[in-house]
Amino acid sequence: MALGRTGTGMELAARALDGTSPRQGNPFVAVHCGALPAELLESELFGHLRGAFTGAHRDQAGVLATAHRGTLFLGEVGEMPPPMQVKLLRFLQEGTYSPVGSREVRHADLRVFSATHRDLEPMLAEGSFRVGLIKKLERLGMR
Repeated sequence: MALGRTGTGMELAARALDGTSPRQGNPFVAVHCGALPAELLESELFGHLRGAFTGAHRDQAGVLATAHRGTLFLGEVGEMPPPMQVKLLRFLQEGTYSPVGSREVRHADLRVFSATHRDLEPMLAEGSFRVGLIKKLERLGMR
């Protein structure tokens, strides 16, 4: 995981690393976790089925499916609400997820980079960011 001020080019660094990896040429998908309301973040990441919630008029693939065999960049991961941290950690550990409104387990093979401008140490101490997630993100991403 990269730590730095917003606008310092962390996504560009992730794109550069991706461009030299065996995954180059496959999808590179970026999600700004702080720009999405908590209610929409799960659907954005995991997708949803028609009828899963008000306004879900059709099945929609999430960015995990879109980035399959490629790279996912999670910007401002420090803004992610705790319930989503649990779901993201499970995906990172297992490589599986379920779209909103589904019990079907799906698999995605992707590389994950993450970045935040927040100092996560105080968040870890107060319990608003999961220790397991930061450790997993540090092993997977830029450091």
